[in-house]
Amino acid sequence: IVDKVLTPDDDMELSRTKTIKETYDFILKDLDEAIERLPVDVASGRISKGAAYALKAEVCLQGAAYLDDTNEKRDYYTQARTASESLFGLNKYSLDPDFKGLFNDYSVGTNSSEIILGVYNISENTSFQNTWMQELVPNMNMDKAIDGVWEKWPLDKNFEGWMDRAPSQEVTDAFLVIDKDGVAKPWNEASYYTEDFKQGKLWVNDAIYGYRDKRFAATIVYDSCRFFTSLVTTRLKGNIHYLSNKEQARHVTKSGYVYRKGVYEDKWLWYSDPTNYHYVVLRLGRSYLNYAEAMLRLGDKSSAIEYINKTRDVHGGLPGLTATTSLEDVWKYYKI
Repeated sequence: IVDKVLTPDDDMELSRTKTIKETYDFILKDLDEAIERLPVDVASGRISKGAAYALKAEVCLQGAAYLDDTNEKRDYYTQARTASESLFGLNKYSLDPDFKGLFNDYSVGTNSSEIILGVYNISENTSFQNTWMQELVPNMNMDKAIDGVWEKWPLDKNFEGWMDRAPSQEVTDAFLVIDKDGVAKPWNEASYYTEDFKQGKLWVNDAIYGYRDKRFAATIVYDSCRFFTSLVTTRLKGNIHYLSNKEQARHVTKSGYVYRKGVYEDKWLWYSDPTNYHYVVLRLGRSYLNYAEAMLRLGDKSSAIEYINKTRDVHGGLPGLTATTSLEDVWKYYKI
């Protein structure tokens, strides 16, 4: 524990904490002191009282996961609840219906009512290679494509990213479909797939990717959608499929999906070109879900449902959970 400003004359043989709780208690003490001193209103990118409240709630939830004592765990959950309610009580933040813009548009990210803390980099000292975008956009051009791909699925311009991660099938499956009966379901349980597609009434992509949680298209690039200004195909022999690349380099998707979240599409990516970019560190939607977890841990299912539904509605366009939703399902939908 370092609880003072060190000088060159100090003894640097610092003792370690005896327990995990001692470490987390020290962090929470720092956050409490910050809460007392920080202002509510700050410029974008500055640390505020709201940011300290939001971070405290998250630290409490994380710390509780490492504790064995039931009373100590409950104390942390109670602190998470109190910090969250103090954050909400500031009446400073609100959910932003432009979920895509939150992450993919510098202007939206700078001015969003939802972002509690962001990191904002300006183009004067930032290029694409210094952002997440460089690792999210695939690398594909005509010279790398196997015969027939470019003729059938040409790209408007080359993709020049160095993609090193892609969404898994499990991630994409977590975005639910709103079925004809108004119930949110996994795509392979919805009637668009089990009936319409299997009866030949609906194109497979519409059955699988249509009618989804609104956050799906804002987060995931999938087969036969637009990415930047091009139609991209992630299917076998598609224009950004792994096996369509002669080099079979690691910078092309193997899962059939690419992340859209975090990618600005208003300008084609070239590693050395300048760009603004922002990272969302803390936002109200996340804080609502942290609060929901704290309430579930404290046995208040109805309050948890209320706050889970806020993001389901505004961001996802999904029907809300109800009082009859089982505790097991509330936990499941909280996590996805």
